[in-house]
Amino acid sequence: MLIDTHIHTKRCHHAEGDLEDYIIAAIQRGLKIICFTEHAPLHFDLDKRLSQDESKKYIDDLEELKNKYNDKIEILIGFEIDYIEEYEEKIKDFIEKTNVDFYLGSIHFIPFEKKLFSVWDYEDIYSNPELQNEYFRLMLKAIRSDLFDSISHPDLIYRSGFKEDCFKDKFKEIARELKMRGTCYEINCSNMFKTKFNPKENKMEKISFLNMNNIDLVSKQSVLFTIGSDSHKIDELGRGMEELLKVAKEKGYKIVYFKNREKQEVKV
Repeated sequence: MLIDTHIHTKRCHHAEGDLEDYIIAAIQRGLKIICFTEHAPLHFDLDKRLSQDESKKYIDDLEELKNKYNDKIEILIGFEIDYIEEYEEKIKDFIEKTNVDFYLGSIHFIPFEKKLFSVWDYEDIYSNPELQNEYFRLMLKAIRSDLFDSISHPDLIYRSGFKEDCFKDKFKEIARELKMRGTCYEINCSNMFKTKFNPKENKMEKISFLNMNNIDLVSKQSVLFTIGSDSHKIDELGRGMEELLKVAKEKGYKIVYFKNREKQEVKV
């Protein structure tokens, strides 16, 4: 069954196409279930996410579209939320007030030594083991917060130029914590199509950084997976899904999605 549970639209101010455009495309491409996961409000980075008012309209508009297309596709509502340690209570409050189907927790920002780094500061991350450790510490904190249903693109750090055999011990710890908390690990299809930093050449290259070794490792701990395209354009909707669902079937990965924050099994 084709499913996509990580979708962005122009409402987050850095993607293309609106809600209904994606719904129509999803129906045409044979997807049975989609979940929109717009970037939740944050006190900074305001031009790349919804405001509080926009979040309410986003939910209201999707509720209308769910009714309009309920005989053609199942539409679910979610948010991708940046985990910022000092704003944990604000995140909790936002989740309680919005009460949608699905919440993805992400590490995009790393406060470190009185500076705010982002996961796009590839050179800094590659060259600084302390910054790498902080990335994983924050991910563990996000999991232990019990705020999120799944952690999106946990292997995003590999985009900074690391080889696939790096961080095995870190991901073993992540896997243990995910299992203990019942939190899912996202297989993010977009990692196959983005660029990766080449530290020797000091440039970005078109190469996959989706870490299948870590997905295998996590699966062996009986952790469940969500799967999404992380699409920011309609052409990206569902991209890579058939290939990775086929791998999931071969490897025995257990894929789920969330409805009213309850796990639903996906037949792969």
